[in-house]
Amino acid sequence: MFFRRAKPQVLTLEDRLEKLKGFGIQSKPASGGRVRVYRGECAASLVDQGVEPPRVAECGVIAGDEIAEPWSGGYQMFLATPKGRKMPARAEQMRAIHEFNEDLKDGLGLPSYYNDGLGTTSAHHMYDRVEERDSDAPKKPWEVTTELSEV
Repeated sequence: MFFRRAKPQVLTLEDRLEKLKGFGIQSKPASGGRVRVYRGECAASLVDQGVEPPRVAECGVIAGDEIAEPWSGGYQMFLATPKGRKMPARAEQMRAIHEFNEDLKDGLGLPSYYNDGLGTTSAHHMYDRVEERDSDAPKKPWEVTTELSEV
């Protein structure tokens, strides 16, 4: 008896999108060669990478024609659109984003990491006590003005 290793099956984007329908996730083409997938109020934008699994570019709540992604303010979670509109995130929205993201990863064959399984993570952070943390160019030491106090 000979044992053969099964050939790995190469899935196309269409195959992966068909698999997502089993999770109740619908899809439609978007601009820039992307595909928008959605379920309920949650949506994500996928970028096709050929034979590799697609990359999830944005994942969040539908806000008009944009996708509002989770944004951590340090004291509260917000939903922010690419055009700069911010709104406070409700617990139901965060729970829906988390469940949608987990189903999306499972359907696309992407790895699901431990910290993602604990709750919704965000790629954008802005803490209220750290000034200019996420600015493009931090100030140089010689640009910082310090005032000397007279004794």
